[in-house]
Amino acid sequence: MASMVEDDEAPATTGEEEDEEEEVSDAEKLAIVQHLLLNAPPGQFDEVKRDALALVPETVVSPAMLAGIARAYNTAQLRVLPTPDGKLVLCDAGETSPTRYVEPSSGATYEVDHVALTADKVDAADAAAGSLIAERRAGVAAALESYVKRVYADAPGTACAAYAVDDATLKLVVSGAAINLRNYWSGNWRSTWTVALAEGPTIEGTLKVRAHYFEDGNVQLQTSKAVASKPLAVSDDASPQQLGEAVVAVVAEAETALQRGLEDMYANMSHETFKAMRRTMPITRTKMKWNINEIALNRNLRK
Repeated sequence: MASMVEDDEAPATTGEEEDEEEEVSDAEKLAIVQHLLLNAPPGQFDEVKRDALALVPETVVSPAMLAGIARAYNTAQLRVLPTPDGKLVLCDAGETSPTRYVEPSSGATYEVDHVALTADKVDAADAAAGSLIAERRAGVAAALESYVKRVYADAPGTACAAYAVDDATLKLVVSGAAINLRNYWSGNWRSTWTVALAEGPTIEGTLKVRAHYFEDGNVQLQTSKAVASKPLAVSDDASPQQLGEAVVAVVAEAETALQRGLEDMYANMSHETFKAMRRTMPITRTKMKWNINEIALNRNLRK
């Protein structure tokens, strides 16, 4: 009987075997690094990259992989690069290849290093002129630029652009970033819009806001708002200037509504949000007594 018991017993394990952790594969390490980089707060991609790459072997993230991750981050965040002719917004609408982007006003093409964040002009071809869609694009771009200059802060990370996708569609992007890492905060405001010009002009878009404050903590805000397709207050034969004014009116209304909503949220946070999160009274239904002497006396009496 004793031998049977010994045979059924599980083999003894050492402390080293119990503490042994499962090895993380290189693919899992790459996925973790990619997640960290793609979710880097505004203006902090380089800092996150430095720290994340220090955690894994050099062979895990190749230069090509890093460039691909940086490209995905830059286009999602609508990052703005300075050029000799102005500013270039990195976005899907302006991308002709993974490293080449068009500046729609001039038609120039730039070769972009997504990791180093540099842009070099490689093609100075003029934008298509004379066509109706080109004139409409120019009219909307002029109105959008005027709006951005009036409403947004004049900062290196602020820019807008309008792209003619086809003969009846415009894509608009607005990007505003404020980076002040020395004082532990950064943020960006992005909006993308699609203007359909066939059979009655319509517009739809998405607004995204992200802010990060990390002095003695790590607080982030991320929010987005979708604007459903709606008709523009212009006729099919409206002038480019009229079309631009109608587009900007919708953009301004949506962005103002979102900003006011955020302001109201912060103003009411202490009265509504935080109040809803905390219990008005302890589960005992009696108020907490904060007299430290009374608490010590009660503790001694229970002994």
